[in-house]
Amino acid sequence: MAGGLGKLLDRNFVLSYILPALLLVVGSLGLLRSRRLLPDTFAIDFKEPIKDGTVLAVLTIVTAVGLMTLNLAVYQFLEGYRPRWVARFYDWLGRTRFIGRLVPSLHRFWRASKQLEAQQAETPAAAALTQLLATSFPRAEQLLPTRFGNELRASEDYAVRMYEFPPVVGWARLAGVLPKEFVAIIETERALMDLWVNLWFVSVVLVAEYVLLLFSTGIQTHIWFPIAGALFALLAYRRARLAAATWGTWLRATYDLFLPDLAKKLGFQYPVRFEDQRLLWNTWWRAISKLDLPAMQSLDRFRAPPELPATPGAAGAVASLPREAPTVAATGEGADDEEPDGDAEDMTDAD
Repeated sequence: MAGGLGKLLDRNFVLSYILPALLLVVGSLGLLRSRRLLPDTFAIDFKEPIKDGTVLAVLTIVTAVGLMTLNLAVYQFLEGYRPRWVARFYDWLGRTRFIGRLVPSLHRFWRASKQLEAQQAETPAAAALTQLLATSFPRAEQLLPTRFGNELRASEDYAVRMYEFPPVVGWARLAGVLPKEFVAIIETERALMDLWVNLWFVSVVLVAEYVLLLFSTGIQTHIWFPIAGALFALLAYRRARLAAATWGTWLRATYDLFLPDLAKKLGFQYPVRFEDQRLLWNTWWRAISKLDLPAMQSLDRFRAPPELPATPGAAGAVASLPREAPTVAATGEGADDEEPDGDAEDMTDAD
């Protein structure tokens, strides 16, 4: 929703919201029409192209705005911590299946791979699991019950684990130093992820509409529709998870490439040592999140020295100097008029 309602014709908005909204509108109208519940106003058969096209466009845009409004709630549902009753169910499911079986086994492979790495004999299987843990899972205390949620949490947790940089409160500052080309890539990857998340949501809504109409009207038709909708929802969820992994890769690259630029923008001289970099961002995090003035004052050690203003006329004075001053040895004149410097006296005494 970063673009707001002013970007309705933006390419990313069309990809992320208009296309899923069009699918939802067409599917809903088709379900109502098959049961003869569709009002004549919305009976779109394009016998009147201008009227029917306008109705379809208005319905699609209104639905797209609705999808954009629900975007955060849909993400929280897929990640597994909203609403509360769903979070409790996910938590129970995680204790019985996910955390109870998958994560401990991965952590065992993690410890094994560390031991093998110390022995310089890491196996391909252990290496693959090590990479999986590092890129697709956050820290153990940050685990979520869904794979989609862990993909997103891992990319957000990367900044904390590597640099102790706060991704939530720091992103608004970091976005101010990103080049436009890089921002366009990140927005495109986010649009692809939004597309698949919205397609999953639309598929679930259409299947729910079919079941509701089946029980309310008793008309059993198009049996293939809920099956196709459920299969497409599974496909969309898988594609959303893969898109989240790709978006997370670009998010990690953002922290790796542009944190030095943010430090310079904030007036800091970026440290060379990695531990000092972590200390800088950790202290800055405490300062801005808790309004900790002593922490902000302790950042003075990282402050870059102020640039000295140019003195008027300095350039002209430098330009007026001779390009090469004549030396006494070269001219042979005035040797008795000049006193020897301290180095010359020392050399004479030494002789």
